[in-house]
Amino acid sequence: MWLKLYFMNTTIALCKIDDVLEYKNEDVIFRFLRQYKFDEDEAEMLFQETKKFLFLSAYLMHPDNRDVPNSDSGAFIDNSIHVIDKMWHNFILFTPDYQYFCNHYFGRYLHHMPLRQKAYHHEQAYYKSSPDLYSKEKLEMQKQQMKLVGELFGKETLIKWYYTFPREYTRKYVKRKRR
Repeated sequence: MWLKLYFMNTTIALCKIDDVLEYKNEDVIFRFLRQYKFDEDEAEMLFQETKKFLFLSAYLMHPDNRDVPNSDSGAFIDNSIHVIDKMWHNFILFTPDYQYFCNHYFGRYLHHMPLRQKAYHHEQAYYKSSPDLYSKEKLEMQKQQMKLVGELFGKETLIKWYYTFPREYTRKYVKRKRR
């Protein structure tokens, strides 16, 4: 899968997921292993999945993909893949490396945007007023993201993110692995 990169409405580069996955950063892995009691292979795998997630976010924010529902803010982290968020936080701390990675592969810095207070209160009010509709919309967002994960990265990644990770990397388990 290729991702076109633009500057002032002109294609300036093409990015392939394979190129993104070739990026290595021993410091990111080293720090993650100091923070969590995972083995090195597991940390490497989580870093690979994090790079896929970042590719997905860049893909969704690309001007050519504005027809994809909820694409304006990129991909989202739900409970299924929260362990990817842990590695992303770790990567961001190496700010120059993370900035280089984003600019080199995606042509822009990918911000990590947590749920803001105003949006949280809006979501809570919406949920209280229409819980069925709220749940239906959230489920649809997840289905759309899952579909795209399957299309971009294949069935193996789809199963890993939405079947294996929620069972093996529960919040409780990841918290216990914290040093």
